[in-house]
Amino acid sequence: MSLPLVEDVQDRLSTDRLGEPMRGVEELGSTNEAAAAWAEDGAPDGAVVLTEYQTTGRGRHGRTWTADKGQNLLFSVVLRPELTPDRLSLITVAASVAIAETIEQFVSPFRAGIEWPNDVLLDGRKTCGILLESSLAPPDGDTVVILGVGLNVN
Repeated sequence: MSLPLVEDVQDRLSTDRLGEPMRGVEELGSTNEAAAAWAEDGAPDGAVVLTEYQTTGRGRHGRTWTADKGQNLLFSVVLRPELTPDRLSLITVAASVAIAETIEQFVSPFRAGIEWPNDVLLDGRKTCGILLESSLAPPDGDTVVILGVGLNVN
């Protein structure tokens, strides 16, 4: 089943790399798990899994990530970066900065900030969590990184 949100998001993307292709499911366990399974089946760099509700969302250190249905942007991006393992954490930093800067464009005069290493704050309150999970492939394979984002938009 495709979500209207998928088409809406794709129409607003100004990139030809991220979000192509994009899969949307109304409800699933975890976007990171769905993206990882898709990556194993050959999803390309930049593929996105999007949902309105996660039943088993998670954050760092196995913490539970809960989000009210239809009140958040919940998505994961399949990345196949050409980075050494010690540089993969830079993806979280880049995503945090990009999300904080984007949020500020829409919510002026509120200020977005970053709570190291993976939370974006709006006026001092957490508005976004980021979870990076990687699978280091053998020397002849790709490194696959799943970048999960939960953004409170209500």
